[in-house]
Amino acid sequence: MAPRLTPKRLKALRNAVAHPKGHIGQLVEITDTGKKIWLAATDEIALEKLGYADSIDDCGHIQGSPDPRDVHRGHPHFFSITDAGRQAVADAAQTPSTSATGNPSRSRTTTDKVKTMTATTGTIEILSFGYLHGAPDDAHLTIDLRHHFRDPHVSPELRYMTAHDAPVRAAVMATPGIKELITATVMQIEAFLAGPSASGRLVRIATGCAGGRHRAGTVALALQAALTGDTATAAELGIAGLAQPYAGRHLDVSLVHRDLDKPVVER
Repeated sequence: MAPRLTPKRLKALRNAVAHPKGHIGQLVEITDTGKKIWLAATDEIALEKLGYADSIDDCGHIQGSPDPRDVHRGHPHFFSITDAGRQAVADAAQTPSTSATGNPSRSRTTTDKVKTMTATTGTIEILSFGYLHGAPDDAHLTIDLRHHFRDPHVSPELRYMTAHDAPVRAAVMATPGIKELITATVMQIEAFLAGPSASGRLVRIATGCAGGRHRAGTVALALQAALTGDTATAAELGIAGLAQPYAGRHLDVSLVHRDLDKPVVER
């Protein structure tokens, strides 16, 4: 019999999405009565067979997959959620949530919260930039990606590419914490648009990294895809579930890459 994504296993995946590095812990949930729900070995095996979890290091390398340059030799691998697992969580967000015990849950998923907060209209300006080329103009939200998320610039094969190139987008979106940051930013934008004085006003978002060619550009593209309901682009970026609530809303979203096409800053 093929394994199923039971409520307990789905809850474990949701916890992993919230974890900054995507790790899956054995403690799934503590119920209102104080009962602890644990992930059993059979659950872990089922998640692996479903393709939703695997032994992955913090660089996104799956244990046993090719490592011809020995880049990942010695890296500790943890039981972590895969991109397919993240997509399963996003898909499940479109249906009523259940707890690990199988009972209806009182909590709401991130996508549910976005749906309940949405304003009917809004104008959003997104700017990607590089701090090495100067600070941006004032924005309501400025996302500094320099210090907490690895820089594709350090990889010779990616250094001269930009967010227009699929390998760069894949590398940035596979970075632990990036998808969670994008989701949180979308929710912040919704909060600005829902403000009592927000009618007719725009929200400016700036995403910055060192040179503005990799991380900032990719995150800006992901925000644009989510907020415009571009599910095809969002799916390629692994955030299709985040974009789905915006399909048909027709928010006025613009994107400018200030520094993406500038020469590489050698450092």
